[in-house]
Amino acid sequence: MKILITGSNGFIGKHLSNELAKSGHCPIPLKSNLLDQKSLAQELRESEFDQVVHLAGLSHQLNHKAEDFYFNNVIGSQNLISGIEQFFKNKKIFIASTGHVYSNSSLQVSENHKLQPEGHYATSKLAMEYICKTSAMTSDVVILRLFNCTGIGQDNSFFIPKLINSFKKKLPTLKLGNLNVEREFNDIRWVTYVLRSLIEIDTPTEIFNICTGKTYNLEVIIKKIENMTGHFPSLEMESKFIRQKERKVLKGDPSKLYSFLKKHGKFVNFIPLEQTLSLMLSNDYDHLLSSGA
Repeated sequence: MKILITGSNGFIGKHLSNELAKSGHCPIPLKSNLLDQKSLAQELRESEFDQVVHLAGLSHQLNHKAEDFYFNNVIGSQNLISGIEQFFKNKKIFIASTGHVYSNSSLQVSENHKLQPEGHYATSKLAMEYICKTSAMTSDVVILRLFNCTGIGQDNSFFIPKLINSFKKKLPTLKLGNLNVEREFNDIRWVTYVLRSLIEIDTPTEIFNICTGKTYNLEVIIKKIENMTGHFPSLEMESKFIRQKERKVLKGDPSKLYSFLKKHGKFVNFIPLEQTLSLMLSNDYDHLLSSGA
């Protein structure tokens, strides 16, 4: 299949493009800025594709202005859907949202859990879901609520790559934010296997959590890396890395996803975090990063 991918140069986009290509599909990177409607319309008009994976948008980081989230995640997404609707009929579009749209809970949250985003990032993602569904008159929209993932090629501003970089340099001190939180850190290879599987299946126009339900306390992750490297830096809390109203636990319920994949013979085994960390710490890391593995 020919798969049009927005955000193909991003962390998930690069890995998904590689995964699709290795499996015999043809990933097609969308080059236009989603806020440039004229350029976007021209590129879509000249494109040929079977399905769309929409990954472009601003991620959950600290250095974005509030309005940037809404322009990029909401207006940009609406422009994409409207452009596809203008030139094509009955296309399936996978929209990458986030598990941050759910309300706080110490338990696994299913697709039916209460929606209560906190902060501009999560709110913009939920608004994106609604605007995409509203704008799609003939297209089939599948919402993918992704939980945290990590792996080779992720920017060092994210927690685990930042740790890996610091430990490889054997920095004596780590300056971090609040460590008393639990998050999923699913291997990007697992995530892209799942995304490819959903693309290959006749996935219904529903919502799917892309998660494992396995969370890790951030301090526990640091101890794992300390034991793997034999390096034991001091830890300092830095106020600029602390998010306001940061939830303590965020873990998804993968029951619906697992059931659907198993039904279609596409279940992908969970990759333990220790394997992910070991790969990121390995001497082959730089080679794998430059090769896009």
